[in-house]
Amino acid sequence: MVTDATAYHTIDSSEFVNCTPKYEGTSEREFVTYLDASFRDEKTILANEGNLPNHTVNTLYSLLIMPQLTPLNSTKNVDEHAVLEIVEYPEGYSKTPKAKTAKIFIM
Repeated sequence: MVTDATAYHTIDSSEFVNCTPKYEGTSEREFVTYLDASFRDEKTILANEGNLPNHTVNTLYSLLIMPQLTPLNSTKNVDEHAVLEIVEYPEGYSKTPKAKTAKIFIM
C-alpha cells in the first residue's frame, strides 16, 4: 500500500510536442509512460526548459526530481520505487478511481 504521495498536479500533454523526446501518444497511460521514461532526470528537464511553460517545469521538478511527499495511512514497502499514477476520483465514494490525463501524483 501507499505510504506517501505528492499533491495532484495538472500537466497538459500538448505542451510536450516540442520537447526532446517529442510526445506523440494519445492516451493517459502513454503520457504517464512518456513522463516516467523521459523526464526522470534534471538534465532532460533543463534541456526542455525553453519548450515548456515555467509552471510545467516547476511541476516536473516537484513530481520527479524533488517530490514533496505527504505521509498517508498505508503499508506499502517504503523501499519500492516511486510510481506515477493518474487518477480522478468520481463524485461520491468509489474504490476504483477513473483515469484522467490532467491529475498526476507520485506515490
